[in-house]
Amino acid sequence: MGLARFGGADSESLRILAGLSLDEQPDPREVDKFFHRSLEELAWWPLRHEELLRQRARDLCEGYLSGRLSPVRLTSEMSRMAIDLDYPSDLSTWVGLDDDWGLIGIVHPTREDLDADIRQEAHAFVEATPKKIL
Repeated sequence: MGLARFGGADSESLRILAGLSLDEQPDPREVDKFFHRSLEELAWWPLRHEELLRQRARDLCEGYLSGRLSPVRLTSEMSRMAIDLDYPSDLSTWVGLDDDWGLIGIVHPTREDLDADIRQEAHAFVEATPKKIL
């Protein structure tokens, strides 16, 4: 099914990517390495680093909103992406949200209050970031 979606595209690295288990939370560097190898093996155009990170951020937000990703992991990953992209306005809020885990009771009265803010930011990011088929 996965290969048909991409017009029958196939490569060794693409098969490795397809075999990675999301339940085991694969190392993002490994995913990135095999993704780039797949593009080279398929002779597909190179994608911009920023666009890749934004699509990854959107996927993470969707994972959190669907209950597949914890709020702690979401804020951590989103914060790293904001730093990687030099704090763009649409991602810089995530740095503060990640820091807020240590400030429950000060900035956010409860964990549920922080989670509500995270959910709101995740919804906003998904709505503002169009899904692109890469």
